[in-house]
Amino acid sequence: MGIGVLDEFRDVGVETKLSHLRFEQIGGEVRKGQPARLRLAFSIIGGLRDVFTPDVWELAYRSNDMMLAFRYTVSVYRRGVGRRRVLGPLKMQKEARLYWTRNPMRTERIWMIAVDEDENVYRPTSVEDAKQLLFDFERELMIPGNELSVGENRLWAEVNLWWTRHIYAEKGGRRARSRETSVRVV
Repeated sequence: MGIGVLDEFRDVGVETKLSHLRFEQIGGEVRKGQPARLRLAFSIIGGLRDVFTPDVWELAYRSNDMMLAFRYTVSVYRRGVGRRRVLGPLKMQKEARLYWTRNPMRTERIWMIAVDEDENVYRPTSVEDAKQLLFDFERELMIPGNELSVGENRLWAEVNLWWTRHIYAEKGGRRARSRETSVRVV
């Protein structure tokens, strides 16, 4: 019996990692009762990012595997007695939808569009642009003012990410925690 398509990509999911997780405050001190603005950013590197190329898109499209979706949850915690969740879990997703392009300027027959959790559609101009749209995440989070106490608040974010089975990867998931960041409330 020959090697199946999934066998060829057996280690893709194992090699996939969450990296460059950054959680930082936007702006300076926050007034009591006002929300704090923070930026969360991270990247998916390795396995899935490396294999997600036009050749694989064509193979997937021919097998009716036309959408890669990343679903993730984000929770923000505050240090104190134990840990206390101050935001979340926020449920979000990003998708890559493959389609047959009839653009004469493209050498590839199959191309992708990226769709974010707000249903915004992005049409990448290059493979690298497509990977950045799908595998790099950045989001502004608002922590309600009533969840923060006067003085220094030590906050961190936890990200849970998962995807389903495809012809080029088994289903999988990753979890990561950011470093603590300080938010001062006056």
